[in-house]
Amino acid sequence: MQSFSGRLFGNRRRLEVALAILDLRDREPHNLYKQAVATALGVTDAEVEKHLRAFRAIGLIERHPDPPQPPEKRGRGAPPVILKPTGDHFWECLEELGARFRRPPRG
Repeated sequence: MQSFSGRLFGNRRRLEVALAILDLRDREPHNLYKQAVATALGVTDAEVEKHLRAFRAIGLIERHPDPPQPPEKRGRGAPPVILKPTGDHFWECLEELGARFRRPPRG
């Protein structure tokens, strides 16, 4: 997937991050935030932030205006910034492309 992503998007992790966004959106929308994406992929928050900035810059992701509540209370500290993909058709296309690369979710 990383080789394909590098050729298509000019970045080896971009596709992987985008697919993780879709997975979290579908399975755990309350966990669609930078640290959760990083944890799901086993990469650093800084790596994910680089991709999120790129997605924000072209209008593919935004801060969730009314984020879903988590099923259980979070720990101390400020709550994370919950994100959501915009209505751009990119995400629909990515769903189809993602079927080629998706891995079963981590348990």
